Amino acid sequence: MTIAKQGTTSTLLKESDRWRVLGPGEFYVNSELAREALTTLQHLTTSTLSIVSRATSTKSSFATDSKSGTIITLWQGESKLTDFILGKSDAAYSYLSQASSDLSYATVLDLSLFASVTDWRDPLIFTSDASTWTSLKLQNNLKKSTLQLEKKGEDWLAEPAKTKLNKNKTQALLDTISALEADAIPLNQSLATGLDKPSLMISFSNSLLSNTLAVGALSNNQYYVKRSDSANIYLLNKSKIEPFFADLKALQ
Repeated sequence: MTIAKQGTTSTLLKESDRWRVLGPGEFYVNSELAREALTTLQHLTTSTLSIVSRATSTKSSFATDSKSGTIITLWQGESKLTDFILGKSDAAYSYLSQASSDLSYATVLDLSLFASVTDWRDPLIFTSDASTWTSLKLQNNLKKSTLQLEKKGEDWLAEPAKTKLNKNKTQALLDTISALEADAIPLNQSLATGLDKPSLMISFSNSLLSNTLAVGALSNNQYYVKRSDSANIYLLNKSKIEPFFADLKALQ
């Protein structure tokens, strides 16, 4: 499936039960978003369409022209099945047209999803239950220091001195790392990101799982970050990352 609007084209390829966004990195469409998009297209195939215009000159009024509309092309392998233009949506109708036709149609289906999505790449970096983590390591390469935190019972201690830490401050770090969503994803995944020499390494683990988040350069109040098990590069707002630069005193 290709989705083209305002000079930008996104190509979505089905791989097993997932949809991958073609391009640099290995990004996939969020499963709920993919399901919603496919369900909308399925409903469109059986919906009743009413002709609202028969003239090419009026297509721009409904945004069903190629300049202002969203062009959807469906493929099966290398064979094009169909293409059509999704136009504007109002309180009652969504408008559409076939790319090669002068006709514009209206449907009661809400087709605004395809125009509203600006980036089909899933921004989710990591998600897990914050209560399951038993170890958190903060390696600050700028200060050449490492803070190792271990959970003992209900308490978090800084090793090796077993210094007891403030529960609320530690929990805030765990909550952030357990529901980590990018604030932006750079289109160019080969930028100078500083990830070749990370300023900070955040490692977290439990008995079943471990991962590390590398933090690179700061650019326009956002840090470049990536997971150790993925080549994908994301941007996180400064406010989400800077608490992980904390030293022992700040967490007590």
